[in-house]
Amino acid sequence: MEPAQVVEACVSNFFLGKGIEASDNLIKLIVRKWTKVVHPVLERTMKGEDWEKVLIEEYKKLDVDKNGFIDGNEILPALERTHELVGELLELPEAFFAELKAPGITKDLKLIMSKFDENADGKFNAKEFKKYVEWAAYMIQAKFWINGELKAIKSGNKGQADKKSIPPILVNATKTHFKYPRDVRKEERWPENSPEYKAGISRENRVKPPPPEVEGDVFDRQRVIVGFNQGIIEQQVCFVLGTGGIGQDTALTLARLGVGKIIMLDCDTYDASNLTRQCLGSLEDVGLRKVDAAARNIKHHNIRSEIETIHVDALAKWDTVVEIARRCTAIFNGVDLGPIWDLCVTSLAKEVGVPYIAGQSYDWMFNVEYYSGDRSKLCSWCAEAKSEQEWIKNQLGSHFGLGRECKYIMERLEAFMKSRKYKECDSKCLTAFLKADKRKFRMAGPTVATLVTASLKKLGKETIKIEELMGFLEKLMHELTMLLLPGSITKLKEIMFIPHPKHVETRFVGSWVCPCLAAGVLMVSQFANALTGREGQAKDPPCNITFNLGWGQTVEEKGYQQTASLVQQGIFPTSALESITEERPRASNPSKPFCAICNRSKKFDS
Repeated sequence: MEPAQVVEACVSNFFLGKGIEASDNLIKLIVRKWTKVVHPVLERTMKGEDWEKVLIEEYKKLDVDKNGFIDGNEILPALERTHELVGELLELPEAFFAELKAPGITKDLKLIMSKFDENADGKFNAKEFKKYVEWAAYMIQAKFWINGELKAIKSGNKGQADKKSIPPILVNATKTHFKYPRDVRKEERWPENSPEYKAGISRENRVKPPPPEVEGDVFDRQRVIVGFNQGIIEQQVCFVLGTGGIGQDTALTLARLGVGKIIMLDCDTYDASNLTRQCLGSLEDVGLRKVDAAARNIKHHNIRSEIETIHVDALAKWDTVVEIARRCTAIFNGVDLGPIWDLCVTSLAKEVGVPYIAGQSYDWMFNVEYYSGDRSKLCSWCAEAKSEQEWIKNQLGSHFGLGRECKYIMERLEAFMKSRKYKECDSKCLTAFLKADKRKFRMAGPTVATLVTASLKKLGKETIKIEELMGFLEKLMHELTMLLLPGSITKLKEIMFIPHPKHVETRFVGSWVCPCLAAGVLMVSQFANALTGREGQAKDPPCNITFNLGWGQTVEEKGYQQTASLVQQGIFPTSALESITEERPRASNPSKPFCAICNRSKKFDS
């Protein structure tokens, strides 16, 4: 007899013994609730003790005559204790305990024992005893759920379970019923001379139906998408950096997709203003750590994914980020700490060779990026650059104050020196300024002084004049960037020293659920697009999508419309349309030869 059948018989007897008429559907529902947790139950109930060790110890305790078997007389006291414990956990009335002492209980317990006595010899061997203990664990694990069902039955409300037949729920049918890639659905068309083709013009008359459905398969509707490989989805380990509006909504979508594991990392706490857009939080979570709120509430959405959460400051504990990245298959970046932070995560993804997916949103806008992690393909730092000069000055240098902004930084440095009474701009002064300047740098930690000293040494100076600041910043950019490239980025314990200026507060620009949720969903969609799809369809998502919900279109579409209008009016020449009709970069595009991140990462190709 299968364990589920044993449990079903015991549940049925339990209700009959209580004088409660329970439908077959309700009994099956209870059985399904119990059998879902068969293997991990005892490990949890034993509070981390080794399950096999505990089982053997308990088995030996019951074997009073030490003959290697547990016979009926030995097991009955243990059965009585187990059933009494179950009764207490279910908060059953005292009358139930009285029934345990009644003469008929021995007969019932022997009947239960016989269900597990596969050899029908009136004795329990170790294998049979293990099955019985698993069944007892089902009973204990069900305490909270079944208590509510009992109250509903007693009040005359038997719930939906009695109204409709409940099929089994299979969350791991991929392992038990399918083999991938063999079972990826292929589109098969009806021949033109077939009765089906001649019967009409709908899709059913042109395309053959999918294979028969496995009853209760949670992921059936994903499986029947042509070319969709659910097997490869379930192998993914997804690292979600940040559990704010983007990160929480990404994790929620990944859980519904059915990936193997979701690892969430953050150091922030849940605020009341987060409720409108961070979908893994509730009113009860205000004031809690975001990762704790996310872990608690993702249970309502999670189907099969293992969940891991870490509450740490990613800048201060960069080595933790690196360790997680080494065991994941994709990194989802939802942390808003500025472009140099993004460079760090991009470089990390390139070195370990996993996709980098990022998102951001504000107002009515959201932006999503996807880069494959392939060391020969584009990264987020070379996708838009057309030359080495553009890469250095526009993509990198602008974030170190090189360019028009430098004069404002010089003004702030001069004011800083006066306020702090620095007589010369030496390493001590520059280090203090880079830490204090929140508008552009806000660097921290002991490494800042080391970088400043090295940059001055490259200039051949111990002090600089205010007007020499740009030359210093160029050297600083070079020294710092070298630490953040593949080969160096994974050796760092912390990255507090990177520029992470204070960004515009969310309240200044506003944020709401639609762009946050849309960004999270699109990040996962891009990820899935690169993993699986129709045969012959390029698994090649675009690298960058910026969408304005207020316009209902991407910024490229809006830009084209505006430019076309100006061309039509004769304000712009026709050639103005050429620059915006170029095909957008895609994940399969080769990396640029001048990109230091891509070039440094290639040495890790084994």
